[in-house]
Amino acid sequence: MTATQPRVMPVVRAAALDRMRELKLVQGRTVLLAPTSSSQQPLPWQSWQHIADVLSQRGFTVATNCGPGESPLPGTPAWTSPISELYAATEIGGFFISTRNGLCEVCCTADTNFHILMDDLLFSLWPAVNVLRRLAENGLPDKAVYHTKSNGEPALGFADRVLAHPDLQQPPEP
Repeated sequence: MTATQPRVMPVVRAAALDRMRELKLVQGRTVLLAPTSSSQQPLPWQSWQHIADVLSQRGFTVATNCGPGESPLPGTPAWTSPISELYAATEIGGFFISTRNGLCEVCCTADTNFHILMDDLLFSLWPAVNVLRRLAENGLPDKAVYHTKSNGEPALGFADRVLAHPDLQQPPEP
């Protein structure tokens, strides 16, 4: 079984575009950050804040995906739309940086610059069950760039390593 790219209904794409305009997020120059996960140890908030700040300084517009009860990174608007609109927004915005969570499966076929940030600690539900961390290991399309934080690596050093990737140097010209 192979995953196919979902067909995003025009009404959903239009709603995502309207929401992006409302939040002043620029087409092709927006990074949607998804820093939280309910299934693994989150990366230090300091890493995410540094990434958001530097990307903004480089000319990207940045938003934080927020679930119920979550707050955005300071200086970024909260993206609180349905998952279908998140998928469309990653394509419209052009960039998606996420901790390893279920949104990675949802957006694995999106036409976007996709980066997954994760800790090097293994996640295990039970002693005999390990979660496969790479999308391809789960039989899904895998266009993501993976960034793994080493145990003991400083949060800002990790963030700088992520920010050194060529995708994240400067946004495309409008």
